[in-house]
Amino acid sequence: MQQMGNLDYYYLVRELAAAEGAHLEQAYSLAPGLFRFKLKGAAFSGDLLAELGVRCHLSVKLQDAPKQPSSFAMLLRKHYCGKRVAKIEQLHFDRLLRLDFREAGSIVIEMFKGGNLLALDASGKILMPYRSEDYAARTLRRGELYAEPPQTQKHPSQASGEDVSGGVKVVSALSKKISLPPFYLEEACRRAGVGLDEKADDLGEGEKTRLVQAIRSLLAQTPSPRVYFENDAPFAFSPFALQKTGDALSEVFPSFSAALEHYYALAPRIGAKSKDRAAAALAKQEEAVQQFAAKAAEARAAAAWISANAETVDELIAVARNKGGYRIAAAAAEHGLKARIEGVKLVLEK
Repeated sequence: MQQMGNLDYYYLVRELAAAEGAHLEQAYSLAPGLFRFKLKGAAFSGDLLAELGVRCHLSVKLQDAPKQPSSFAMLLRKHYCGKRVAKIEQLHFDRLLRLDFREAGSIVIEMFKGGNLLALDASGKILMPYRSEDYAARTLRRGELYAEPPQTQKHPSQASGEDVSGGVKVVSALSKKISLPPFYLEEACRRAGVGLDEKADDLGEGEKTRLVQAIRSLLAQTPSPRVYFENDAPFAFSPFALQKTGDALSEVFPSFSAALEHYYALAPRIGAKSKDRAAAALAKQEEAVQQFAAKAAEARAAAAWISANAETVDELIAVARNKGGYRIAAAAAEHGLKARIEGVKLVLEK
């Protein structure tokens, strides 16, 4: 299965610019790691789907939201629903998207590795991360100032002939220096007429110049979103027409989001069974947490009632001790309550 790379998000953000100015109407946690943001405005209405670590795009194939929202979804609703999306941007040409609400802060969607989603306040501090994580260069925890991962590679627009060097195959050499996935570096090689088996140090100056120009040109392609098929199965997607796929059958879509949604609906998921088991386990854990929270709330409410009605409780306990169970029901009824004795416990009900 093809993973969305930074160049894909570069073109996706162009498409998402239409949603700027819309309001966040609702936020849903559809499943572990799967979020939906319902956006609505005078000039735009649509749903942004984010599957952490996998994909992010506008969606029209919407699954039903859970009847009971998760605690993280509730936090997103509390801080951002009703607020206007001032800007949707890609951070540092990385697999990072930010929905900026200005006065309310922002939502950052990280799509590398297993993905993450962070709710930030207006000062950039983390209100809550979907996953708390610690790295050498940054900490993703509540109350910490959010920091993007450090950048170690060049933006494609800054590529130069000096980057085409090394005693390894050209794509491997470029991957270490240019911030593009191998999928699109291979496309640049095809456009430049450079063989994938050639070593970077063996290329002539003319080949290096054509390759650098091809890398830079990938940022300025005319959008022509499409999905490529082999034996009726999708094997690739792109926001523009690819040369490296040769005469492979492709289907063109009206938007990149539509192409992405079609691809991910059909493409087999790597490790889908293990992911399903992990998702089911996490869902059970979330359900257990919610049940515990509900029981804790009930216990706090009962304690508050007992504290406020201490004299009545003491009176009924004395009746139960001195006169037994046959009098407790009548005594409780005088206070508008129901009472019974279960073993050594006095049970009161409103």
